[in-house]
This record gives sequence, structure tokens and C-alpha cells, in this order.
Amino acid sequence: MVIGLFLLPQIYIFIEQITEIIAIFDIMIPKIIHLCWLGGDPYPGLIRRCLRSWERVLPEYEVKLWNRETFDVDSVPFVRDAVSVRQWAPAADYIRLWALKRYGGIYMDSDVFVRRTFDDLLDRDFFTAVERLGPEPTQVGIQAAVLGSVPGHPFLAACMKYYEESPFFLPDGSYAIQKMTAPGWYAQVASGSFGFERADRQQELRDGMLILPSSAIHSSLFNVPRDCRAIHCCNGDWNIWAKRKFRQKAYRRMMPLLLWRVETGDRLRGGRV
Repeated sequence: MVIGLFLLPQIYIFIEQITEIIAIFDIMIPKIIHLCWLGGDPYPGLIRRCLRSWERVLPEYEVKLWNRETFDVDSVPFVRDAVSVRQWAPAADYIRLWALKRYGGIYMDSDVFVRRTFDDLLDRDFFTAVERLGPEPTQVGIQAAVLGSVPGHPFLAACMKYYEESPFFLPDGSYAIQKMTAPGWYAQVASGSFGFERADRQQELRDGMLILPSSAIHSSLFNVPRDCRAIHCCNGDWNIWAKRKFRQKAYRRMMPLLLWRVETGDRLRGGRV
């Protein structure tokens, strides 16, 4: 009896150690949403509608806001230089990776409209979707507007290297984003080290990565698949601006109406998509 009492504290310590070891191998993506808003301006109407969709579909998730007060933009020259010329998107390209690597969770661009929960994907180590970059079947990248990850995933660290080692201003005076977009860079990294194939289909990659087809996270408010999880409303405006500026202006004017059509359709189906 005395020996049993003596061993009891050691047994408790052993149980705690075993529990910690099990937790290490059973990490889930935390219910955290990371949002970057570096400009400091009030949210436009369409952005407010997108953020309300997060509250409606993902009410249990904590939202972490990353701005010039909560992230040191001077800590990374690429980010500092992008912010200096008000290029918020490429600055956020790095911050999203940094935040996910440190905290885990789900990063979403502010113009992502959520239609279905991500809860069934939280047991993955990493998830996102294919993004179509052109009409050819092999012209695909990896979606940057929605990324889910456990803390410390190696894909995040591999993607961060480009921003940590490359200048934002190129020798010809152009910006790095005009030469290498985030979806293209992510695909390059995933193809080289994680087994990604440039095809628009669901793929299981190394290190627990799940890449959904592009229909899961749709890149436009046109032709929205009924069962897509989320819509990136403005996707591509930074990628094709030089060639299609007129079309982008027309699309931007139409976005509120197009989003209203999606919202109305979802309500008529009782929220089932």
C-alpha cells in the first residue's frame, strides 16, 4: 500500500508524458482564421459581406487580424518594400505563410466568400486547392487565397524562402509579383518537393498535404459550382492587369450583383450548397 502511494505521482507524470507524445502526433488545424488588412482603410461593402460569411459559416473560429501594428513589416525587406509602394497583396503573400507557420489555422483573403465549413478538413496537416492560371489543362497553380495548415508545416517554410531571399523591386524597376505570383510559386515548390502534379484534380501530397480541385475554391463570381466551399471574388486582378484592365473594371462593377446572386441562391436552398 505504501509503495503504491509512493509510485502514484510517478504514474501521473508518466500519463502526462504519454498524453503529450500522443498530442504531438495528433495535431489538428486550429480553428483560427488569419486575415491581412495592411492599408488601414475601412472595409469596402463587398469585403464586409465576405467577412459576414465567415461569421455565419464559421462562428466558432477566432479571427487574427494582421496589419502594420500586429506584424513588423520592416522585419522582412520584401514586405517592407511592398508596403512602401502600397502593394498590399504581395506583402500579405509572406505574412500569411508566417502566420500559419507560427500559429496554424486557416488563412483567407479578405475577399473570400465562404459557403461551406472547413471543419471536415481540420484533421489534415495542410489543405488548399488547385487554381487555374490559363486555358490549358497544365496551366495550374496552387490557390493562395485559402490555405489551411497545422503550425510549422514544411511547405510553409519552403515557400517563405522566396520572400526572405528575393528583392521586391527588380532591376528593371518592376515588382516581383509581376514575374512570380504566389499561386505559381506555391506550385513550383509543391512540384519540386511534395509531389504536386500540374493537373486540376484532388491530390494527396507528401507531409499530409491535401490539394482539392479548383471547383472547391472557385476563382470568380462567374459560373460558381454549386458545391464549392468558398469563392475568391477578385481572384486574378493582380495577375492579368496589364492585358485585361478594361475587363477587370467591368468585373469589379458587377461583383456586388454577382455576389448577391450567389447569396440569394444559397438562401433559397436553405444554406445547403
